[in-house]
Amino acid sequence: GKPTDFELVMSRYVQDKMFYFPITESFTACLERAMIILANELDKRTDIELNGTKITFKTSAMIGDTKDIFVLRKAKLKGGPKNLRLNTDLVLRAVKNAEEISFGDNAVAFRDSKKRFCHIVANVVEGK
Repeated sequence: GKPTDFELVMSRYVQDKMFYFPITESFTACLERAMIILANELDKRTDIELNGTKITFKTSAMIGDTKDIFVLRKAKLKGGPKNLRLNTDLVLRAVKNAEEISFGDNAVAFRDSKKRFCHIVANVVEGK
């Protein structure tokens, strides 16, 4: 059977109208560069700005900062501009096992292209 909290988790984090786009090598490379900067950090977080066709990754650590811009070529993110804080390590692990990604307000959802599975990584929330 399915877990007892399955319906609650899905309704809270995964909306039917979420926009999924393919995970490409260049998207994964943005996360991998962030992880290089975060290698010696306990807190592996990256700030992400979503705006139209542009996703900006900003990572800061004691050894320096990095900023990457990923541009969606065939699609546009829905909704207005959005700022998220993600656990880069968890997102990178999920990216390696999925084919599509969607950014929600509370979490990032991953799935394969045939919609056979869904994986969720909650966003980092300060002070909660």
